[in-house]
Amino acid sequence: MQTILAALSRDGAVVLERAISPATCAAIIQELEPYHGTTQSRVIGGVAARSPAARDCALHPVVLALAEGVLGHQCLRPSGAQSGADIVRANWPKGARRASRSAASPGGGLAWRYGVDHTINAAPLNVDTSRGMVQAQLLHRDGHKWMCDLVPEVENELKMIVSLTEFTERTGATKIIRGSHHWPSVIALAPPPPDAAESVEMPPGSILIYTSGVLHAGGSNESESYRMALTLGYNLSFLKSADAVDLFSPPSSMTRLPAQLQELIIGYQGGSKGRL
Repeated sequence: MQTILAALSRDGAVVLERAISPATCAAIIQELEPYHGTTQSRVIGGVAARSPAARDCALHPVVLALAEGVLGHQCLRPSGAQSGADIVRANWPKGARRASRSAASPGGGLAWRYGVDHTINAAPLNVDTSRGMVQAQLLHRDGHKWMCDLVPEVENELKMIVSLTEFTERTGATKIIRGSHHWPSVIALAPPPPDAAESVEMPPGSILIYTSGVLHAGGSNESESYRMALTLGYNLSFLKSADAVDLFSPPSSMTRLPAQLQELIIGYQGGSKGRL
């Protein structure tokens, strides 16, 4: 675990190769196929509510341990520096609700929750007439989605991309600029050179884990095959869920989810046990 944390601290991203079994990847694709329902590229939300197999990815023990370290205790800060958790508390946004403790912060660190939950199915260039999701994204930081900068030293989100199919440069594998989470928050005046980003090629079942401050972008699918990614993530509890996960999991369906996942979904943390 210390090796993975060291890589995240240095590069802002790390890959766990073949961390998800081929059977689980196949099951996720099969369970979500009715919702994609088209040959064109599409983003589908509510994955945990719709795919039982995807819940195993959301509760992967290594990812949960990293989320507790990176978000709960802000452990990517240099040794001896002020605690990231103390920085957050000192700069708590005015009016923000302080979430109660839960199983997601057993050591007394900051509370964090499951907040990103969707798949991206990038169709081959020759069958996608929409040109919507197959075009390359611009480099961006996921932590800027809330349009507030707590303080540069604080990580507000930890994301993971599971390669359900093979990720290559030709299929549009995610591009990462290693170490860019150490760069200034505003880079518009000095944009990175085009060749600074590298494609993260992965076999099926691998997990790309990256921090909220690293610059990255989805590539363009120039191949003849589909590229399907499962994107999940966790954020500090006082921030709004990026994918409105709780709206996809009303009380009628929440009871079908594992107890641990119930506790991690924003909006279902109340009660003596933190679940339904």
